[in-house]
Amino acid sequence: MTEKTQGHGYFRKKKWAKGLVSGIAVAGIVAFSAGSVLADEAVQPEIENDNNMYATQAGKATGSQSVVIDNGAVTKAASTAKQAGVVVSETSSIDKGTNTTSSSLEQSKAEIKQDQTKQIKALEETTEKQVENNTAFKEAKEAIQANNSFVATEKGKHEQSTTVTVTNDGSTASDGTATQNNKATQTAKKVLVENQQAVSTYLEEKGKYEATVKQATELNQAVEAAVIDLEKKDVTVKVVTRTVSSIAEVEALKKQNDKAIAAAKSKVELNKAIMAAYAEKKNASDQVNQDADRKSTDLKNSGVLLTSKTQEVSSANEANQIGKQNQAAYDKAKQTQAEWQKKYDELRAKTSTEGYTKEVVLQAISVATANPEATVESSAPGAQVTTKGYIASSKGTSGYARVLDSTKVLKYEDVGTGWKTEVDYTNLKDLTVSTADGKKYDISRIHRKFEILNQGKTGLNDVYVLNDPTEGFVVARNNGTGRVEDYMNFLVTDTYYYNVDGKEVAFKASEKTPATLTYSSLNYNPVGWEGAKAINGTHVEINGSTVSYNKNNGYVRAEGYNRQQDVGHLWDTSDSPYQYKGAALGVFKEGTAFTSEFIQWDGPDNPGGQTYWFALNTKALAPVVGVPATATITKTTVKPVKTELYQLNWSMRKIQPNQPWRLKLYLKLKIRSYPQAITVTNCSINLLSASLYLTQIKRIQMVKQLLKTIRSSTH
Repeated sequence: MTEKTQGHGYFRKKKWAKGLVSGIAVAGIVAFSAGSVLADEAVQPEIENDNNMYATQAGKATGSQSVVIDNGAVTKAASTAKQAGVVVSETSSIDKGTNTTSSSLEQSKAEIKQDQTKQIKALEETTEKQVENNTAFKEAKEAIQANNSFVATEKGKHEQSTTVTVTNDGSTASDGTATQNNKATQTAKKVLVENQQAVSTYLEEKGKYEATVKQATELNQAVEAAVIDLEKKDVTVKVVTRTVSSIAEVEALKKQNDKAIAAAKSKVELNKAIMAAYAEKKNASDQVNQDADRKSTDLKNSGVLLTSKTQEVSSANEANQIGKQNQAAYDKAKQTQAEWQKKYDELRAKTSTEGYTKEVVLQAISVATANPEATVESSAPGAQVTTKGYIASSKGTSGYARVLDSTKVLKYEDVGTGWKTEVDYTNLKDLTVSTADGKKYDISRIHRKFEILNQGKTGLNDVYVLNDPTEGFVVARNNGTGRVEDYMNFLVTDTYYYNVDGKEVAFKASEKTPATLTYSSLNYNPVGWEGAKAINGTHVEINGSTVSYNKNNGYVRAEGYNRQQDVGHLWDTSDSPYQYKGAALGVFKEGTAFTSEFIQWDGPDNPGGQTYWFALNTKALAPVVGVPATATITKTTVKPVKTELYQLNWSMRKIQPNQPWRLKLYLKLKIRSYPQAITVTNCSINLLSASLYLTQIKRIQMVKQLLKTIRSSTH
């Protein structure tokens, strides 16, 4: 903002003074200016009061004389303004004309004096304003310099470790007035406080960050040490990176980690205890198993039917207990096997002795005990339920009533070639099987298939199914042709079932657990000739028996009559010690179904309605030996210990500060000003000769008018 005040300086003008002394102008200073422009000083001549002289000369045509005007007061005020920084400039003096009378001269001088007073007042006011502006500018400049110096210092301190953003702020630019510069001062001071607070906040955040980093580093070092230690103890450690921004977060994570480490160490100790217990029972189990292997090898070599099983143990005591059980089983098996071996050796020594088999025969099934209360069911339709007294007798006087134990008979009348039925016997007692695992089971059911292969040449047959499975069946036929070409034969297939854990299991024969069936009462006389065949087994002959194996047809049969008179003994009764005379054995060493074929060839005599009884059982007509001793040796296993490998999830592998590294400062506050200016103009007046009086009066009037104009401009 530029302010201009115009004033006038005066000097007397004598007629010999052709030139005008320059006036002075005072310009207002500019706030916050780098410098000031000072006007040259003007020295005013001394003012003399010689108005009468000028007046006496008025009206004369002798010329004019300059009147000296005293501008000293204006000059002094201008000098003071300059010292305050006001730019003072001089202008050319203004000629106020020529006075012709003394009174007019005095009036002009008075007017000039009044105008000078106004100029002095304007200078003083401008000086006062400039002083105010100077003070305001100085204060603003000092405030700005304080802020900018603070920013420069802090930037130098921190720019190596962080990014310092300095923003120039031109909001303090002013128009040079004290009011605006005072505002600039307040702005600068406010910005300085804000910058100081920014630095303080930055240092506080930086301190927090560094403290966080320090604690995080310590935590990470502890984590790394714990990881190394725990991994040596087979603990799986998973380190997870987590970003944190405060000590509180680090401390919280430290507590979590400490808790996790403590839990892991506790788990490690628990695992040690678990592993120690595992090692103890594993060692006991290994010792039991080594001993079991030795015992098993020895028992196998001695012929014991060995069953091995594995049992999981949960303690060393349990393993040791099984070891004791193995020892007891071993001792018993050794003793039993020794007894069995003794019997076996005795039978082997008598394979040429009357009444003994020609080779030692083993027996794994026992189908010898009478079961008169057994239940029988047959699949073929048309069965007549009757009793043994009605076998081939309409009056119930059959001789079978005296020799059979069965209490129920199913009669199938007039059946022939191709006729079949399947019979199930249940409600059995004291019939057993010995399995390959050395266990003995009660037979729960016998399934028997019956099929007529050939009915003979003289008509159909009657088949009697007895309810006692050990007594087999009776078949009646018509008188034959009297030739061996006339025969009847049929198949009988047995399967023996037992229960294990509620499930029915079919007995399976093996080399050491064979099913040995007795083919007994095989007669050969004039009425007919009887034979048997083990379809899927082998035959064993008995020393002294009339029955032998015929290689030509595969049957076991007597090669000559074996009647009592032929043999010399009554052998074909249930209580005769010579039953072996008409018997042989069928031995089955594999499978679950054991098939035998029975045959009757017709003889020359008329049987008069004869019937034929074919028993199928295991009655010991010749000594046999049971299966070898059995033993169950148990090996132990220890459930592998699955220790809980504690997994730790740790953090603090990376630190993310809460952005303390951004310091934003406001720098280079600006103010500006424009210099105030005041211009003082010197005026001059002249005295003229008398001849020019009238003209000069007009000029004075013009000067007065000019003075009015000047006065107006100063305001």
